[in-house]
Amino acid sequence: NLLKPAICDSLIRIGSKYDGGYVLPQEILRNIEVLISLGISIDWSFDKALKNINPNMPIHAYDHTISKEFFLKNAPNGIFRLFTLRNGPRKCYEKFRLLNSYLKFFQNTNIHYQERVNNAVEASYDATVEKIFSRVQGKNNIFLKIDIEGTEYLVIEKILEYKNQILGLAIEFHETNKNRNIFLKLVNKLLVDFELIHLHANNCGSIGDDDLPDALELSLIAKNRVYVHGSRDELPIANLDFPNDPKKIDYKIIFAK
Repeated sequence: NLLKPAICDSLIRIGSKYDGGYVLPQEILRNIEVLISLGISIDWSFDKALKNINPNMPIHAYDHTISKEFFLKNAPNGIFRLFTLRNGPRKCYEKFRLLNSYLKFFQNTNIHYQERVNNAVEASYDATVEKIFSRVQGKNNIFLKIDIEGTEYLVIEKILEYKNQILGLAIEFHETNKNRNIFLKLVNKLLVDFELIHLHANNCGSIGDDDLPDALELSLIAKNRVYVHGSRDELPIANLDFPNDPKKIDYKIIFAK
């Protein structure tokens, strides 16, 4: 029941209907001053949707696995594979769509740092939490989206040192079964200052030994910034939650009463 989310009114989905989206209370969205997006890969639907709501909001996105050069190289490769019959037209179109979307979105105040989020500087392209927050000095009402494939376990405690500047967080925790002790420790620390207002199980992951899904998406808002009443007994929420893999049924979570 540690993960039992509070009931919060005016919830809406931000970002993709399937993978890449998070459920948040509408009342806080226009108050966000900066979005720090840790881990974007080839999906910035959350960032884009939040920017549409908050056009003047700067975005600092971090991902060392992609770049303009990556998409520029990938798109012509799609044409080559089309003519050699190794790619269909749909895949070729998708490569050019991604290139166009990246070039149009990441400009001006939407900055993509080709850096790896890490808890220490182990390579020239590493960005520590201190470095990330140094770039938003003087800003409050910061929202963080965190999807960094396991590195969340290394950086969340450091992120919480900046809790007074943080309005909310959307975090995907990976391999919660293998990392059960540290996962529970971090959730307990997050819940001191933040309200868990939504939880969704990623159906691309497996089920843990105690029936908890291995990949979990959490939405948390600063306790003094959101009104909650009661708690939810069952998830997912109809018309807000959708399976990450639409070909598979969504995981259902029922909390003990």
